[in-house]
Amino acid sequence: MKVSDRLAAAAWLLVAGAAGALSLGWVRLSALEAVPLCAFRWLTSVPCPGCGMCHSLLAAFQGHWGEAFRCHPLGIPFAAVWTFWLAHGLWNRRIGRGFSEGFPLDLRGWKGPAAIALVLAVYGLRAAGVRL
Repeated sequence: MKVSDRLAAAAWLLVAGAAGALSLGWVRLSALEAVPLCAFRWLTSVPCPGCGMCHSLLAAFQGHWGEAFRCHPLGIPFAAVWTFWLAHGLWNRRIGRGFSEGFPLDLRGWKGPAAIALVLAVYGLRAAGVRL
């Protein structure tokens, strides 16, 4: 497994673990908010295109779909693709293939620019004051 695959899997487990700890009451969301996760916002005081994604992922992992969508409209699809990628990778490892080998939703070709355009479109709409 490549280092980038390990980091992405570890990040998924961290987010899922944090969501579980929140659900069980072991951690309060205010404690997680005290940690600056967005370097862009920390440096510029301006929200980045992904601002709200971490809260959206935490809410999605807890099953709070409305809150997840309010935090960032792309959080639920991102969590779904991320979970599918991890399951696909674990299956690949079980059958002796490379972790990300054959993953149908990779961002090569036109899919990467399309994903960036979608994130920027949501960012533009939110900056314009459109409630999503």
